[in-house]
Order: sequence, then C-alpha cells, then structure tokens
Amino acid sequence: GATLAAPLLAADALPRFDVSAMDGYAVSGDGPWQLRRDIGFAGGERPVGLLDGEAVRIATGAHVPDGTSSVVRDEFVHIGEDGTLYRLPDTPIREDVRRRGEYWLPGAEVAPAGTPVTAALISVAASAEVATASVRGPVRARIVMTGDEIRGDGPLHTGQTRDAIGPVLPDFLAWYGVTTIDRVHLRDTENAFDEVLAAAADCDLLVIVGATGGGAADQLRSALDRTESTVLLRRLRLRPGGSTVAAQLASGTVVLGLPGNPFAAISTLLALIGATVEGMTGAAPARRVLGPLANAAELTAPVARIVPARALPGGGFQGDLRLHTAHLADLLDRDGLVIVPAEAEDGVLAEFIPLRG
Repeated sequence: GATLAAPLLAADALPRFDVSAMDGYAVSGDGPWQLRRDIGFAGGERPVGLLDGEAVRIATGAHVPDGTSSVVRDEFVHIGEDGTLYRLPDTPIREDVRRRGEYWLPGAEVAPAGTPVTAALISVAASAEVATASVRGPVRARIVMTGDEIRGDGPLHTGQTRDAIGPVLPDFLAWYGVTTIDRVHLRDTENAFDEVLAAAADCDLLVIVGATGGGAADQLRSALDRTESTVLLRRLRLRPGGSTVAAQLASGTVVLGLPGNPFAAISTLLALIGATVEGMTGAAPARRVLGPLANAAELTAPVARIVPARALPGGGFQGDLRLHTAHLADLLDRDGLVIVPAEAEDGVLAEFIPLRG
C-alpha cells in the first residue's frame, strides 16, 4: 500500500560472484576434460581453480572455480570409462555462467521512486541486500456513512434501510492498498460534519458516503465551505456519480465524498481511488486497461457512464444495458466496470476497471 519515496539502490551485486546457471560441469578449455572427484554445491565451498582440460561437477547457483570457461549442462555430456568428460555431438555451445553483477552492481537503481511496495518489490529489495527503504503511505482512511435512514445493526425501523456498503468499503479500499482505521455513522444534522472534519488529522483520507448532493439533508459541501479546505473536484462528469466531491483539508487530509446509492458509491470510488492514492503517495500512474466496448452505441449518453461489464472471450468488453443503483446485485458475476464515453459508437476503446475480489 505504500510507494517508494526515493529510488531503491542495490547494496550489493547480483549475482554477488560468478555462479553456475545450470546443473552440469564447470570446464576449462574446449574439451574433452578430465573429471575431478570434487563437487561444487550452492552455498558450499568454492572448488579449487581449474586447469586447462579439467572439469568439476557443479550445481545450479554454486560459485564456479577460477579458470572456468563455461558450464556444460548434464544433458550435453557423457563420461567415458576412464573418467574423461566429452561433449555430445551437435549440442549447443553455451556459457551457462551468471557473471557477478550481471543483473545489477552495487549502487544501481533497481526500482524508481514511486514504485508501489508489492511482494515483487520486497523480493527485489532482498535480492539487492536492501533491508529498509523510505516510503510514502500506506493511506489510512476513515469511512463516514451518513443519513438518518441508514442502519447497520439491529432491526430496521420505519423509513430505514440497511447499510449494505459500509461493511464492504474496507475491502474495496484494500484493493488499492488503503487501510481503514475506523468507520463511523453521522446523523443528518446541520453541524454533523464539523466535528468529523476537525478531527480528520489522524487519517489521510476521509471516505464519506452520502450528503454530497444539494438536498435539504446534504450538508457536506457547506461543511467544507466552513473549513480552510481546497476543493479538488466539485462535481464529476460521470453517471452515476455526478454529485461526487473531493477536497483537501488544511491538515492535508483528503476528503472523497461519494453519492449515497450503493452502486453509485462503489463505482465512483473504483473510478477515482486509484488516482487518489497515486496523488497522495507519489506513486507512478497505473497503466489503464483499455479495450473495445462491443455494445457502446446502446449504452452511450451525452455524459460518460460507468456500468458493470463482462470480458469477452475474443477480447474487449460488453456492458450491461440495465443498471440498478440501489444495490450491488449488478456486480455479481461481472468481471468489472467499464466507462462508456459520451456519444460513443460500437467498438470504441473504453477504460475497464477490474473487480479484484
């Protein structure tokens, strides 16, 4: 969930010394070779140096002896009764030795600043003998669910509806390396957001669901106006999701206000959270997934839309014609979401956002 704040520089060479790339025989000269009795094992003692015309049995990863001209693979040789090693006819001539620093030398940049900290990066750091690195992130988020009509636990009362997205938002955020520190519920009161925004310095990101529109109960925008915040996004040219708002508080905390309908909230979150995290951590922008949208013409509208989609066996995607925003049932058995460009024609290249869990 974090990204490198500075380039990752190798502390040692890889390989650290010349090693065998194959199981076989380290040889000196063109052959045939007199086979010695000692053996070179990975992690074991380095065999004594070879004289011209000598060979020694060696394992993959073992330090080759001085004088080695190449390693001949097991399947390329045979051993005569007198212990002489012969190369089989018509076998390829290969070195099969990984030389010191073949991959990188000390001080080489093995990953640039902005690289996400993934399992691959941690493995690379271990190979480069780097134990610690400076990072930005991971992003810590607080989820704020709003609305008197929303209820998480217990029986529903008249006019209430079940909170069907608050419990799963941490899972969606985790796809992008965001850690959820807590989740709170706000009532629809005039000053409900003031305390939440004032106490936001202990997190990096506030994900607020609901209260983003212009209705009587929608108080987020006016609360942001009362703070020393910088509005980053006033509205979004996307349907559903037009009421989305984003701002940065004086403390540095980013506020991402999402529509209250479940599908609108989740689809908008997935459309924006990747770029949001990249901006907050300095991560290199992720490569977008693009492909032809087979039925774009029947999905398109004057404003871009985001709809559930299936990946087609031959490549590209097909979006759903019918869309329900009151629940996430439309995401069942779907491969992801697709952003339908405005006034699009069939086959247009469209951005695809995969569902990862």
